[in-house]
Amino acid sequence: MNSPQVHAPHERTIIAVALSLVGGFLDAYSYLLKGGVFANAQTGNVVLMFLAMGGGAFRDMLRYLIPVLTFAAGILVAESFKHRAFGTKDPAVFRLRVVLVIEAFLCALIGLLGPRVPHFAVNCLISFVAAMQVSAFDRLKGNQMATTMITGNLKNAMINAGFFLRTKEAKYLDSFFNYCVVILSFGLGVLLGFLCIGAFSDLSILAAIPLLCVPLIALGRGREKKSAPADAREP
Repeated sequence: MNSPQVHAPHERTIIAVALSLVGGFLDAYSYLLKGGVFANAQTGNVVLMFLAMGGGAFRDMLRYLIPVLTFAAGILVAESFKHRAFGTKDPAVFRLRVVLVIEAFLCALIGLLGPRVPHFAVNCLISFVAAMQVSAFDRLKGNQMATTMITGNLKNAMINAGFFLRTKEAKYLDSFFNYCVVILSFGLGVLLGFLCIGAFSDLSILAAIPLLCVPLIALGRGREKKSAPADAREP
């Protein structure tokens, strides 16, 4: 009999759900309050940048280029953490916690500064946050996954659905449902953002902080469960 597959603590469903809620929330926030843009993904900015180039609007090109560069910087920062030991017993979990703390700090900064900060600057910060999150938390139970956008998740969900229809193997059906959970969580995050924005306006982004605490706590519990079998073997 095959032993059950063990996944890293950050690949747990509860973490993917919480971060997908954050991803949807941030997209709703940037769209409804910060100029009608989706700051999580950069495809739109690249399209608009080259449209501006075609129209000779070179100043607008810079407006769309900077969020792309900010997103790229967020990826670089998150990736650089993956190669640091930090002198802790569990550097992998510590690195992920650092990312979550930075995210929470930036969300608090955005909320507290509120309308005093230009939309452009806020969207750049959101792009940075989204980039760190999507780079650091990129798997769910061994499968590639994104918590700040759904296109790739939708593609992978349907690929696994196709595999299941051909092979009838349960693992593909499980993966299909995992992706569906992430997509639904993202949508619920958008709805949560809509409701919070209606009540609290710029301060609504502070609601993302409790959601970020969920993976912070879950990472610690995942580490404890992982070490439990070793403790049980001791006399």
